[in-house]
Amino acid sequence: EVSLLSTDWNAHGEGPFISNARQIFGEEGNGTGRRVPRVAFEAWSIDEALDRLARGEALDGVADVLIMDPPWRGLAQHHREEEGGLVRGDVAAKRIRGCAGLRGIIYMSCGPESFMQDADRLTGRDPSAHGEGWGPVFKLVDLKCYDMFPFTDHIETVGIFIRC
Repeated sequence: EVSLLSTDWNAHGEGPFISNARQIFGEEGNGTGRRVPRVAFEAWSIDEALDRLARGEALDGVADVLIMDPPWRGLAQHHREEEGGLVRGDVAAKRIRGCAGLRGIIYMSCGPESFMQDADRLTGRDPSAHGEGWGPVFKLVDLKCYDMFPFTDHIETVGIFIRC
C-alpha cells in the first residue's frame, strides 16, 4: 500500500488532487487489480503536515510520498533581506529527511532560487545539511520547468526526489 499526502495552503486544491489520484491509480474495488493508495489532501503548511505526521494524525503517521507546493520562499519560514534572504528552510528540510517512512517527494515550486536551496538540503549537497537528526538524503531524479505565465519571468518547477 502507498500513502500520498499533499499539502497546500490553498484548500481548493483537494478536489483536483483527489480526482487526479483516482484517475492515475483507480479506485478500490474497481476490478483493475492495481493497488490503490491511501490519499490525503490537507490545507496545511509543511510544518503543520510534519507535526501531524509525527503525532500520527495524518495517514496514521506514515506517508510514502509527500507532495508539496510551498509558497515562493520554499521551505523557509521567513524572508529577511537583512539576514541574506531566505531563512530557516533547513529546519523543514531536516524534518522531512528525518521522516523514516518517506520514500519520495514531489516538490512543486514557483521560486526557482528557493527550490535550488531546498533541493541542496534534501539531497545533502548543502554542507550544513549533515549530522545528527538529518536522516538519509534524497536523490533528485526528475526536474521539469513550466512556463505557466507566458511573457513573464515566472517559472513553475517540479522536482521528483526519491530516498537513496
